[in-house]
Amino acid sequence: TWNPDNCIQCGFCSFVCPHATIRPFLLTDEEVANAPMEFKTIPAMGKGVEGLKYRIQVSPANCVGCGLCVVECPGKAGNKALTMVDINAKLDQEPLADYLFKEVEYKTDYYGNVHALVGKASFTEEALMENIKAFVAVILKSKPSVVKGVYVKNVALSTTMGPGIKLDINSFDK
Repeated sequence: TWNPDNCIQCGFCSFVCPHATIRPFLLTDEEVANAPMEFKTIPAMGKGVEGLKYRIQVSPANCVGCGLCVVECPGKAGNKALTMVDINAKLDQEPLADYLFKEVEYKTDYYGNVHALVGKASFTEEALMENIKAFVAVILKSKPSVVKGVYVKNVALSTTMGPGIKLDINSFDK
């Protein structure tokens, strides 16, 4: 369960989730209004996200209950923003998770960075490369026709809390 009063919007929970079942969302008022059910949000913090709402959402049907998100959550003043609860108590939130995961537009930060999980340590090199190429292809394909010039300047890959490794953008199909 997410307690927004204790959330510092660090995103550590989503970085450590091995199955990508917990994700942060930046939401417009319209996206909040169009949701299939009411849910809690807090004002998003940071440059370039003024006026947006922030939400951490778990897909209850896909969570395996490992608890890594809770372990890594720093919370506020010693109080974590995440707690583990019986999955059966949260299955009613699956329509909300489906809406957020599939219908809400992912937004970049002020600097235009897009963050995404593309694999985990157990992936083979081939599977990881396939996911990276697919992700970059989606970003390149989404370039609006009115945007001129270079759309993707850099691609970097990193482990959770690890240093980034810059990838050669020219190695991807454009």
